[in-house]
Amino acid sequence: MTKKKTEYYTLFEVRTVPNGRVLRIERTENWEVNITKTSKSFGRKWKNQWLQHHQKTVEVYEILEGRKLVRRTNDDGGHPQTFLNLVFALRVISKYNSTVSYHIFKLAAQELRLNSSNVRAKLESLKQKLELDRVVDKLPWTNFNAPFAFYYFVIDNVVKCGAVGLKGQKNSEYLNSRLAGHRSTHARFKLINIIYFKDSKTITVFEKWIKFVLEDYSIGTSTSIEQYEWPGENSEEIANEIILKEFDGMNRLNGGAGWLCSPEFINDYNERTRIKTKPKID
Repeated sequence: MTKKKTEYYTLFEVRTVPNGRVLRIERTENWEVNITKTSKSFGRKWKNQWLQHHQKTVEVYEILEGRKLVRRTNDDGGHPQTFLNLVFALRVISKYNSTVSYHIFKLAAQELRLNSSNVRAKLESLKQKLELDRVVDKLPWTNFNAPFAFYYFVIDNVVKCGAVGLKGQKNSEYLNSRLAGHRSTHARFKLINIIYFKDSKTITVFEKWIKFVLEDYSIGTSTSIEQYEWPGENSEEIANEIILKEFDGMNRLNGGAGWLCSPEFINDYNERTRIKTKPKID
């Protein structure tokens, strides 16, 4: 099947100051900008490391738009090309040239003059969305895309354990997908901890050992999610203490077997989960 050639359309042209050079900014039919090609027209070389250095900005824009804003592909010659959503692309381009930046903000100013009340309402809506998702701090569960991990969470006073990346595990998932499934199933979901592992063999050994250690406290009937409870006591604290002790012992015997998730990420994740599942009051 022949790959469809990307069609480009002129978005706008601007004559730069002071050299008077005319720059043409183009878009695709989906209102994306080929930032690789556009950067070259500005005498710059686009580097995808820019996205890594500005990860928080990318995350904020994607939450506000409600979709991914970056697309990577290759041109007909096999050269990597990066496409950005129009809003995000204009943000990048405005940094390249003062004349272009002026015209972009002038258009925004004209919109404010024409309909300032409507713009203010839109800005207020975006502000509320930002506050709800707390993107100004961290977006922790975007960092949980791990192939090998042991995790445990608590529902009321029952601790449940799970793992991704086990040897022979059918329908193996990454951690993000697994946690999303638990959040949709359990309204009172609270993540206790995550331990990342370097490979499938190591996580498999650890998961089997933890099942053995916690066997006396098991109340679970599922083979995929073990469940444990210490009636009359804080199951969350007890399970965490036992599991971390065993993990510490494994790491001493096998240095670099795994590492713990940041406590700040766990706390932020639980806070965001609480906000998203909080019942709305009319």
